[in-house]
Amino acid sequence: MKKITKKNPLKVVAYARTSSQTNVGKYKDSDKRQLRAIKSYCKNNKMEIAKSFYDANVSGSLPMDERKQFTLAIDFCVENNITTIVVENSDRVARDLVIQETIFMKCKSLSLKVICCDNPTLFDTGNQFIRQLYGAINQHHKDSIVARLKTARDNKKKDNKKKRIKTLTGDGKCEGAPQFYKSKYPRVVMKIKKLRNQEKMSLSAISRWIKDNYGIVNKNGDRLDPTQVRRIINYK
Repeated sequence: MKKITKKNPLKVVAYARTSSQTNVGKYKDSDKRQLRAIKSYCKNNKMEIAKSFYDANVSGSLPMDERKQFTLAIDFCVENNITTIVVENSDRVARDLVIQETIFMKCKSLSLKVICCDNPTLFDTGNQFIRQLYGAINQHHKDSIVARLKTARDNKKKDNKKKRIKTLTGDGKCEGAPQFYKSKYPRVVMKIKKLRNQEKMSLSAISRWIKDNYGIVNKNGDRLDPTQVRRIINYK
C-alpha cells in the first residue's frame, strides 16, 4: 500500500445530501456548505476528492437504493478502488437509525469507510454504541422538525380560514399556488366581485362570463369550476 503524503494523497469520494426542495438551487447554500466542509477536511488530512456526488431533495429516511447519487457514489468507489466516502456529518448519511445501520453494513461489506468531517471515527468498526446513539439523535431531530412544521402549517391554515383564504374544499390555504388571478387579472377580479356582490350573478354564470369575455379557462381548457370562482371572489 502506498504511503499517504501530500504528493500521494488518499483518493476519496465526497457525498452531500439535501432533504428539502426549498434548500436546493443555485442561490441556496446547503450543497456548497457541505462541500466546503468536506474539502477543508480533505485538505487537512492528505486526501484528494476524486469525485463528488449530491442527492438533492432526498430525504434522510430513504434507503440507499432509492438515492441515485449515493448509489452511484458507491459504484464509483468499487469501480475505481476507492475505499473512503467523506460526508459533512452523520445526518447526511441518514436521519433514520435503521437506514443508517443498513448503509453502514452495506459499506462494510464492500470494504468502504465512511468519514464524517465532525467525527471522523464515528463509522469505524467497534464504535457501534456511539454510532447508533448519533443515529437515534438524528432521527429524533428529524421527527421534531416534522412535528414543528406540521404545527406551523396547521396554524397557518386556521389563520387563513379566518381571513377567507381557502382551498377548493373550504379549508384554510397553506400550501400551493399563490392568488394567481389577482396578480395577473386584477381588473377581472374586481369585475367578478361586482357581478357576484352587486348584480347577484350565479357562480356558474360568472364562470361562463369569464370564459366568453376574457378566455380565462382552467388547465384542461374548460371554464372555471364554480368553487374556483368562489375562491377568486374571496380574494382579499
